[in-house]
Amino acid sequence: MAHAQVVPVESLLKPRADGGQAQEFQVRLFNAKGQFLRMAKADEVEFSVQGPGKISKRVLPGGGKGWEYATPKSLAHTSVGVTAKFGKLVGSARIRLVPDYNWKFDFSDGQVPVSWVGCRYRHIALDYDLFKKVEKENPLAGQLYIYLMTSFTNSNNPAVTTGKAPQVYNDGSPRRTWSAMLRFLGLLGQVKTVDDAKAKLDPSLAILTREKFVAKHAWSAPKGGVQLAVTRGGRKVDGNGVMVKIKTIPKGARSQGWMGFIDGSNYTIQSDVLGATKDKKQPDIGLTAQRYTLTMLGAGQELQIRTWPTQLRMAKTIPFTWEPNKWYTMKLEARVLPGDDGKSSRAVLKGKVWVRGEKEPDKWQVEAIDEVPNVKGSPGLFGNAIDAEIFYDNITVTKGK
Repeated sequence: MAHAQVVPVESLLKPRADGGQAQEFQVRLFNAKGQFLRMAKADEVEFSVQGPGKISKRVLPGGGKGWEYATPKSLAHTSVGVTAKFGKLVGSARIRLVPDYNWKFDFSDGQVPVSWVGCRYRHIALDYDLFKKVEKENPLAGQLYIYLMTSFTNSNNPAVTTGKAPQVYNDGSPRRTWSAMLRFLGLLGQVKTVDDAKAKLDPSLAILTREKFVAKHAWSAPKGGVQLAVTRGGRKVDGNGVMVKIKTIPKGARSQGWMGFIDGSNYTIQSDVLGATKDKKQPDIGLTAQRYTLTMLGAGQELQIRTWPTQLRMAKTIPFTWEPNKWYTMKLEARVLPGDDGKSSRAVLKGKVWVRGEKEPDKWQVEAIDEVPNVKGSPGLFGNAIDAEIFYDNITVTKGK
């Protein structure tokens, strides 16, 4: 035996207050050539879980012994690791726990939910109160806070994320992390030496150090270049937590993400959103429901409902002027209703956007009907942050009545 494979390797389960779902796990055994040998017997393996819920050996409903995982009664959006040991061999699997609607996410814990697909790394959580405070004092400090928080959060080194080791920025590798930082800050071409870098960035770093977001930083000049090492401070997200999608994420600045089960239908998704601006350009901000997207288009200053941007077969688009650096509330409702013939079905999509804090409009601003409908689909987000950052807060998903 050379390899133990836990199956299923990926699961999506729905916890409920009454205990929720159960999932059987098995172990497949392979030799060194990758050839399947046999299934391991329940008594030959030992399972354990890292996270909520329990896994135990029991008599299965279909007969015979097996290992079965039972979801917890808590309704958190989280993940669980599953480990199986067969002698000296170890196999692993993952479970996403996503409860039924209704949902609310305010990012006050400083985390993007781990159960979301395509969202972490492309989005990070930060302290919006701290961001606005340092931005008011020094706009460059605000941008540096966004960049460093993203860099710390997305580091592959846990020591960097926890502040036990510095994040190093230099051009000594193909990633050219120093130039990438300067490009984001709008300083590329303006900084040639360490003295130039100190003059530009030390005031902002001093502000972030005072706020305990940065513990320390150090400059050096390896092989005539510039290197900055920044160690994260102990300050967490203790103000208004928000989620941000930044423009520098490779291959992810324009992307979609999903929050739950693919069989969701007849629900409403709502979020507070803010689009930044850079070089007089604005991003596109969208919410997804049942495979349809409501999008605030930055360049076109439009509001659009669509299902596929490549072919706008059922899309509805209206003029809609919206300002950068201003919070709005977006709302998208998806419903599956009977068709005109009484036999088929159709999707009815309704969207509205208003300034956050103002009274919600009574009428929907844009409506679309799809006679060849997507009847199921996960709630999610769409964002095109190639031109500027997107901020999200207070995301809710509620069941349709």
